[in-house]
Amino acid sequence: MIASGQLYILHPRNAGLTSDYLCWFLNQAEASNYILKNRAGTGIPSLNRSVLGDLSVPVPPLNVQHKIIELNELWTREQAVTMQLLANRQQILDGIFNKLVLK
Repeated sequence: MIASGQLYILHPRNAGLTSDYLCWFLNQAEASNYILKNRAGTGIPSLNRSVLGDLSVPVPPLNVQHKIIELNELWTREQAVTMQLLANRQQILDGIFNKLVLK
């Protein structure tokens, strides 16, 4: 893959760091706040490569990284199921309301 000057391809340089964990960490509030605080530009904000390189990434043991990713995947699935349950409940209530109004 060839990246333009506005796109960085990130991959772990450390064998003790998984790409899934790196992705998870970069989406956490700490990393997001760092990126927002250090971005430059007014029209289209950008992040200097050296600034990104200065971001400190805590590297727990691999088994902990895997547990974090597994827990995050479970949380994501739970959110999806919860949203589907709410949508189903809304449909049920809409049906009840319609029956009550049309009586």
